Amino acid sequence: MTITNHREQVYERVGPYIFQFAAGSFFQNNNSILIPLTEYVKQAISTTLPKPSHLVDTYCGSGLFGITLSSEFEKVAGVEISSDSIKAAKVNAEMNGLGEKTEWLCGKAEDIFGGLPEKGFEGGKSCVVVDVSLSSTILRFRISLPQFFIVSVV
Repeated sequence: MTITNHREQVYERVGPYIFQFAAGSFFQNNNSILIPLTEYVKQAISTTLPKPSHLVDTYCGSGLFGITLSSEFEKVAGVEISSDSIKAAKVNAEMNGLGEKTEWLCGKAEDIFGGLPEKGFEGGKSCVVVDVSLSSTILRFRISLPQFFIVSVV
């Protein structure tokens, strides 16, 4: 299928989850890796002790990790600088029945991280998923959120 309007909505299924996003926005274009990638991260998180109950999906885009990993957590927060991506993440969470379990925050991750403990995302029960290309921006917050899962898709 060819889409020429960058604002047109595209749909992608990842396992039991459905995602909607604008054609011109970022979403992993190699869809054959989406399930293995998200399952790999889920497995890595499940082996940590104590098991975290809260997930922070940094630079969450339309919510890929936050939504696909949500079954493992009591609460999920997604952080993203693009307001359009945050809107898409909220729509995707609602479409997948996760509106009550998720919170999507628009702004720079370094500005938002300071307020996460007040929202229940304190270090002892939370972990962070971050793209390796963005990890240097986040690493200074490691003290407050000690469990990091850095993802790289090359």
